[in-house]
Amino acid sequence: MCGVALAALVLPKLGYVVLCLLFPFPQRHLERLVNPVAAPRVLDREGNVLGAFVAADDSWSFPIVLSDVSPRFLQAIIAVEDKRFYCHDGVDTWAAARAAWSNLTRGRTVSGASTLTMQTVRLLEPRRRTLWSKLVEAFRAWQLEGLRPKADILAAYANLAPFGGNLVGVEAASRAYFGKRSRDLTLAEAALLAGLPQAPARLRPDRYPDRALARRNQVLAQMLACRAITPEEHGRACREPLPNCRFQIADCRLGSPHFAQLVRQKWPGEAVIRTTLDPRIQHVAEAAVSEAVDGLRAGGVTNGAVVVIENESAALRAMVGSCDFFAQDGGQVNGATSPRSPGSALKPFTYALAFERGSCLPDTVLGDVPASYTGYEPENYDRDFRGAVTAREALATSLNIPAVRLLREVGHLPLHAFLKQLGLSTLTRDADHYGLALTLGSVEVTLLDLTNAYAALARLGVYRPVRLLEAEPVPEGQRVLSEGAAYLVADVLSDTARLGGKPLWRSARGQMRMAWKTGTSHGHRDAWTVAYTPRHAVGVWLGNFSGRPCRELVGVQAAAPVAARILDALESAAPPAWFPMPAGVGLRPLCAASGMPPGPHCSATNQGLGVATERQCSVHVAVKVDKATGARLCPRCLAGRECETRVAESWPVELAAWLRRHGQGSNLLPPHNPQCGESDGRGDPPRVLSPASGQTYVLLPDAPAQRLPLKATSRSATLYWFVNGSLVATAAPLDAAFWPLERGAHTITCADEAGRSATVCICVR
Repeated sequence: MCGVALAALVLPKLGYVVLCLLFPFPQRHLERLVNPVAAPRVLDREGNVLGAFVAADDSWSFPIVLSDVSPRFLQAIIAVEDKRFYCHDGVDTWAAARAAWSNLTRGRTVSGASTLTMQTVRLLEPRRRTLWSKLVEAFRAWQLEGLRPKADILAAYANLAPFGGNLVGVEAASRAYFGKRSRDLTLAEAALLAGLPQAPARLRPDRYPDRALARRNQVLAQMLACRAITPEEHGRACREPLPNCRFQIADCRLGSPHFAQLVRQKWPGEAVIRTTLDPRIQHVAEAAVSEAVDGLRAGGVTNGAVVVIENESAALRAMVGSCDFFAQDGGQVNGATSPRSPGSALKPFTYALAFERGSCLPDTVLGDVPASYTGYEPENYDRDFRGAVTAREALATSLNIPAVRLLREVGHLPLHAFLKQLGLSTLTRDADHYGLALTLGSVEVTLLDLTNAYAALARLGVYRPVRLLEAEPVPEGQRVLSEGAAYLVADVLSDTARLGGKPLWRSARGQMRMAWKTGTSHGHRDAWTVAYTPRHAVGVWLGNFSGRPCRELVGVQAAAPVAARILDALESAAPPAWFPMPAGVGLRPLCAASGMPPGPHCSATNQGLGVATERQCSVHVAVKVDKATGARLCPRCLAGRECETRVAESWPVELAAWLRRHGQGSNLLPPHNPQCGESDGRGDPPRVLSPASGQTYVLLPDAPAQRLPLKATSRSATLYWFVNGSLVATAAPLDAAFWPLERGAHTITCADEAGRSATVCICVR
């Protein structure tokens, strides 16, 4: 008798062991239980969903751990599906016997006995509903309970259960039906979701509300019977209405869909990507650009974009690609990564190179006068000229001509290389393709690249690539500019009002100090501003994705207030101290006329911000002047003449001509002695080859525009051609420059870089 009893105890267990050896639990199912298929999600730095994308099997599935699920949902599924879940070992024998008796006595299936563990097995490996399938599921359930704890099995059910359509798991269902995370479900919401897996297609609340309501109330009744809830909670939950629609899961976000798409494209294989985007900063940026566009919409402006970078960490904290991602007029276009013409927003980098080389300081005087470079004639925005202006004034007021003149000195090749070092990925052509117009925005850039280039200025010359992932280490960075040059650029760009306008943004906390630069593309198609403090760089673009021009698209008027408003909100808690002055930068004596370190002939000096440089003022020069004629004498023509030494101002040829024409520059360099020899030796003035002096030209009626070739010889590298005192062309010796003929008498002057000149007179009839 004892042997029979022992056999009854041992043989089933032995048989179970043998079956487990013959049919082990599939490893792939264990892996899926621990790591279910997940729909990729992009999160902000706080873990909120910015964007979601369907999984490889086209399902919405967001696996979670039990601690991230509402306890009400766990109570509900246990009450309605498996009240003895924590008491059995995978198969509820008592429930199975009860179900078998009920089905046998009634002659049909009226009750089931599948435990949550058995249902999880079925979700891992679906089978047809047969008795044999039930036996296999029971065997696998015993195995699973021996391999994984109850908590893992419960979590697997919550992540694998179907909830209608392509919704898999409670997290996806919660977002689809309630637009919230599953940890925030109310009792009624949890009960509704717990009842759906029984027949998800038939019980969808958005399609069959009566069935869904009955099923939800049945679950609540089960919870009440299990004493999981009180009668009062049961009553309140039963009165709660059902959802009548489904949310778009991809819209359950606190941030930018453009940013989510960008991150997803860069890391396509990652299931969950936690990014650097800050939801508070994102909200500020979205509100600011939307309000600005709303105010300009009547004038034809329809869109805008914003980028916010935390300078020290290189983290992208906000990115607004458009005002409305779902708008029909191009809302899906990402304005933060779309190449557009930046206008004058590239000028600071030309000045930065000049400051670094010491060839220019903020108070250095530049010429804002007509200029021509082999047919290229830059113009200012207002088509006016100001004569002698400081670099500080020229950059702050965004004058075009001084910027081009400075780039000609710095070189467009170094600027092109510098901009590539700063990460402007759209510079795909060689430097000669862009030419001197590069400083005026002859290349298209993206707002993201441009803002990060300014962030390098904010790091006082250190470039770091933008960081998009919160866990990504902060890049070490590469020095691309000296601290002193970057500091001078920030100082020049830090005034609060320009062009005589009002302050950009009035804050209750007073004006914040920031560096900022605007840009307006040709034809008023784009308005830009990039502003920065030591902590943040903010880039703003306003315009139309179609490229339609609009007079309201002026950087200082449209985009600058948006950037200032965003920075003011970011720095409101604790305004940052201004950039520390680097070693080597300080107040230095500068020539009062040229703004460069004084030379031996400078009589008056001022204090100005600058860096140590070997360059000295080259404007003040000592020259020999003929006492009788006042002409300047060179060593060739000095002999036999009574002369005196005088200190004069030797400005660049085109600036000197402009000053003379406008009655300015009382101490300008006198003209060279016209009786000096005509030979082509070094030190001689240019010799005009064309046109001949005294020549008369006749304009033919109805003929195409007639142009006169201007050509001269000289040992200088550059020659400047003036007609009636106005600069019309710049050319190399023996290279022809062309001037369109106009009726009248004309004086044509060719001058070299040293101010030596030759003049001819012609007449055009």
